[in-house]
Amino acid sequence: IYMFIAPLSLIQCPESGSTEVSWGEHGENYYFWSFDPDGSTQISQRVCDLIGLPKYQVETKSWASYFPNYQFQAIQQVQKYLGYDPSTQDFAKACGLPLIEVI
Repeated sequence: IYMFIAPLSLIQCPESGSTEVSWGEHGENYYFWSFDPDGSTQISQRVCDLIGLPKYQVETKSWASYFPNYQFQAIQQVQKYLGYDPSTQDFAKACGLPLIEVI
Protein backbone atom coordinates (compact mmCIF):
# COMPACT_ATOMS: atom_id res chain seq x y z
CA ILE A 1 0.00 0.00 0.00
CA TYR A 2 1.36 3.41 -0.99
CA MET A 3 0.56 6.89 0.29
CA PHE A 4 0.73 9.91 -2.02
CA ILE A 5 0.92 13.45 -0.64
CA ALA A 6 0.29 16.55 -2.75
CA PRO A 7 3.07 19.17 -2.89
CA LEU A 8 2.78 22.08 -0.50
CA SER A 9 3.21 25.69 -1.64
CA LEU A 10 4.12 28.64 0.54
CA ILE A 11 2.95 31.95 -0.92
CA GLN A 12 4.17 35.15 0.70
CA CYS A 13 2.06 38.29 0.44
CA PRO A 14 4.35 41.20 -0.58
CA GLU A 15 2.18 43.80 1.15
CA SER A 16 1.78 42.23 4.59
CA GLY A 17 4.62 39.72 4.59
CA SER A 18 2.21 37.01 5.74
CA THR A 19 2.61 33.51 4.34
CA GLU A 20 -0.23 31.38 2.99
CA VAL A 21 0.04 27.60 2.95
CA SER A 22 -1.63 26.07 -0.10
CA TRP A 23 -2.17 22.54 -1.34
CA GLY A 24 -2.94 24.05 -4.75
CA GLU A 25 -5.69 22.37 -6.73
CA HIS A 26 -5.86 19.49 -4.24
CA GLY A 27 -7.70 21.46 -1.54
CA GLU A 28 -8.84 19.12 1.22
CA ASN A 29 -7.77 16.04 -0.78
CA TYR A 30 -4.06 16.56 -0.22
CA TYR A 31 -3.25 12.86 0.19
CA PHE A 32 -4.52 9.48 -0.90
CA TRP A 33 -3.72 5.80 -0.56
CA SER A 34 -3.22 3.43 -3.49
CA PHE A 35 -2.42 -0.23 -4.07
CA ASP A 36 -0.45 0.86 -7.17
CA PRO A 37 3.16 2.05 -6.80
CA ASP A 38 2.46 4.82 -9.32
CA GLY A 39 -0.75 5.95 -7.60
CA SER A 40 -2.85 5.44 -10.72
CA THR A 41 -5.87 4.22 -8.72
CA GLN A 42 -6.94 5.76 -5.43
CA ILE A 43 -8.32 3.62 -2.62
CA SER A 44 -11.73 5.01 -1.62
CA GLN A 45 -12.10 6.57 1.82
CA ARG A 46 -14.61 3.84 2.69
CA VAL A 47 -12.06 1.08 1.98
CA CYS A 48 -9.34 3.02 3.84
CA ASP A 49 -11.61 3.15 6.88
CA LEU A 50 -12.50 -0.55 6.57
CA ILE A 51 -8.88 -1.72 6.47
CA GLY A 52 -7.76 0.78 9.10
CA LEU A 53 -5.40 2.98 7.12
CA PRO A 54 -4.36 6.04 9.13
CA LYS A 55 -5.45 9.54 8.19
CA TYR A 56 -2.68 11.97 7.32
CA GLN A 57 -2.69 15.00 9.60
CA VAL A 58 -0.79 18.16 8.80
CA GLU A 59 0.30 20.80 11.24
CA THR A 60 2.08 23.95 10.17
CA LYS A 61 3.61 26.48 12.50
CA SER A 62 5.18 29.79 11.75
CA TRP A 63 7.01 32.25 13.89
CA ALA A 64 9.03 35.35 13.38
CA SER A 65 12.59 35.53 14.54
CA TYR A 66 14.08 38.77 15.69
CA PHE A 67 17.76 39.42 16.16
CA PRO A 68 18.96 42.70 17.64
CA ASN A 69 20.91 44.90 15.24
CA TYR A 70 24.12 44.56 17.27
CA GLN A 71 24.23 40.84 16.42
CA PHE A 72 24.16 41.60 12.69
CA GLN A 73 26.82 44.26 13.18
CA ALA A 74 29.04 41.78 15.06
CA ILE A 75 28.69 39.22 12.25
CA GLN A 76 29.60 41.89 9.70
CA GLN A 77 32.70 42.83 11.71
CA VAL A 78 33.83 39.19 11.85
CA GLN A 79 33.39 38.86 8.08
CA LYS A 80 35.36 42.07 7.45
CA TYR A 81 38.11 40.93 9.84
CA LEU A 82 38.41 37.67 7.91
CA GLY A 83 38.63 39.58 4.61
CA TYR A 84 35.08 39.07 3.31
CA ASP A 85 32.62 41.65 2.03
CA PRO A 86 29.45 41.32 4.19
CA SER A 87 27.27 42.46 1.26
CA THR A 88 28.14 39.29 -0.69
CA GLN A 89 27.61 35.57 -0.13
CA ASP A 90 31.36 34.84 -0.27
CA PHE A 91 31.63 34.11 3.46
CA ALA A 92 28.67 31.70 3.34
CA LYS A 93 30.20 29.95 0.30
CA ALA A 94 33.57 29.63 2.05
CA CYS A 95 31.86 28.08 5.09
CA GLY A 96 29.86 25.65 2.93
CA LEU A 97 26.55 27.13 4.08
CA PRO A 98 23.38 26.95 1.95
CA LEU A 99 22.85 30.04 -0.17
CA ILE A 100 19.63 32.00 -0.60
CA GLU A 101 18.46 34.07 -3.52
CA VAL A 102 17.96 37.69 -2.54
CA ILE A 103 15.01 39.18 -4.41
